[in-house]
Amino acid sequence: MGLQLGCGMLTMKNGSYILLALLSVCMLAQAGQQPNVIFVITDDHGYSDLGAYGIADDIHTPNLDDLANNGALMTQGYVTAPQCSPSRAGVVTGRYQNRFGFEENGDKPLPLGEITIAERMRDAGYATGFVGKWHLNPDRSSKQWIAANKDTTKDPVLNPELVLPYRPMSRGFTDAFEGVTYNYFTTYDLEGNDVSPARAYGNKEDFRVDIQTDAALAFIKRHSDEPFFLHLAYYAPHVPCVVTEKYFSRFPGEMAERRRWALASISAIDDGVGRIVALLKEKGIEENTVIFFFGDNGAPLKIEKKDEPFEGVQGGWNGSLNDPMVGEKGMVADGGVRVPFFVNWKGTIPAQRYEHPVISLDASATALALAGVATGEGALDGVNLMP
Repeated sequence: MGLQLGCGMLTMKNGSYILLALLSVCMLAQAGQQPNVIFVITDDHGYSDLGAYGIADDIHTPNLDDLANNGALMTQGYVTAPQCSPSRAGVVTGRYQNRFGFEENGDKPLPLGEITIAERMRDAGYATGFVGKWHLNPDRSSKQWIAANKDTTKDPVLNPELVLPYRPMSRGFTDAFEGVTYNYFTTYDLEGNDVSPARAYGNKEDFRVDIQTDAALAFIKRHSDEPFFLHLAYYAPHVPCVVTEKYFSRFPGEMAERRRWALASISAIDDGVGRIVALLKEKGIEENTVIFFFGDNGAPLKIEKKDEPFEGVQGGWNGSLNDPMVGEKGMVADGGVRVPFFVNWKGTIPAQRYEHPVISLDASATALALAGVATGEGALDGVNLMP
């Protein structure tokens, strides 16, 4: 049997939990209450490094596990590319990146003709925030773009007039705190004040994950009384490995130092997500906020997982693990594209282990559906996961 709702046809064969979830969504839509949406995306984060999966016994992610165990934990969550830039291009647009020629990292920047989900969310009345690693603007690896812009009087990569249109604040994000380690390009500060025009922010004292968490918290505080979409892209456990005693000390004992790095940096992410959830509770918006969490691709093992020293060898294995998958970052095998993945919406999505395959593009499509954004036929390649 089926039930015709304002949000579409609902099939009853999968039980009353689905009915309750869809009714909740439809009631929100009918009441004009657009839920907040947060994407938390980690970098080079292997499948086994989320405690909720019960695979690695040395990982410590209590805050993430709580969200995963009380939401939908995806056992077959995939991204659309085994490299950072194309994977992120898919998430940002909700489309397979191959459709617009984005096959590998060197294919940056994201074409200006592509509509981002931030643009769609902004136009639907959302405050849209970006924090952390963008990796979709031109850089030194953008050989084709550089060649196409070589006639300019300035180095094209350093020419603000050419590069600014590709930055987050020009791609639908009303607020941006973009950067990976200590240097950021921002439209607001960590106290929540506007920064206009956008300018650089530098901080060599604090760990990059903590800076990115602080920026996420500042965005939420700025917009807690209106619908918001936050794209939080942590630059971890990606190399470079930096010893931060606060997090390293949580993992004593004999182990590969690069493994200690992965555990420590993921623990920092876990702390950050815990702080975000605490703020949502404080603001009274926890049950009106959907949190998607997934990695951008699998961990880079460099085949042999060499425990090389941090100093002078900042590349190589980042300490994360893809067990029990075969393959790694850069490979179109489960180890390269199957990632930690869950979605939590307290009070709406019941606790479950979701065994069917899903992809990162589904997060984009679901966010737009929840926001009430209508897209044309073929505009997105993901599907709304709520049903």
